Amino acid sequence: MFILTCTDCRTSIGVSTGGIANCTLATPLQAPLWAVVASLTHARRILEVGCGQGYTAANMASAAGPDCRVDTIEENPQHAALAEEAFQLRDLSNRINVLRGRGQDILPRLTDCYDVVFLDGDWREYPFKIERV
Repeated sequence: MFILTCTDCRTSIGVSTGGIANCTLATPLQAPLWAVVASLTHARRILEVGCGQGYTAANMASAAGPDCRVDTIEENPQHAALAEEAFQLRDLSNRINVLRGRGQDILPRLTDCYDVVFLDGDWREYPFKIERV
């Protein structure tokens, strides 16, 4: 999954972004942290804002166990599609729900309670997002 993520990020580098990739990646070195958070909290519901290609959502869902459900929000349609494909390949698509759109538009409509919330989206929107979660 990480190779898929890195490949997509490299292909998203272009003139329109000033040569800077338009996604930030969790690395394989960070993955154990998300597994620890998900398993230590005995999370059954996880919300991630900023899915990218699904690397962190998949790690948390796997670590938390078969009863865990993850809602992950992603604005970029290409990233959301890659994440859904990756979840299918890892047999996690029945436990991870990709909500397409901006966090600030989707968060007010969510009614579920979450055990873990991971903000990994646009940091400039964090004040708004924190009020909603």
